[in-house]
Amino acid sequence: MPLNQKGKKQARVLALALKEENITALDTGPLARARETAGFIKAFHPSAPPFEAEGLVEMDLGAFEGMDGPRWAEQLADFPRAWRQNPASVKMPGG
Repeated sequence: MPLNQKGKKQARVLALALKEENITALDTGPLARARETAGFIKAFHPSAPPFEAEGLVEMDLGAFEGMDGPRWAEQLADFPRAWRQNPASVKMPGG
């Protein structure tokens, strides 16, 4: 799905926030809204080539959906440690 109006506004704000940063490349996922967001950023960084990576996609957060980080750590103390050590080795509970 493409960005909705709120998403476009957020992408514009992000692009403005990154306007003065030294951006040499734009890594984006394959979803249309990810590519569209990169386009807003590219407007301020026209020489930054875009790179689409299939692995950059949304994650199903399962039981963590809508939960802030400190609450994750409180409910599943081993998860944050495992995530920091090797994120590819863990799965979100219920995700």
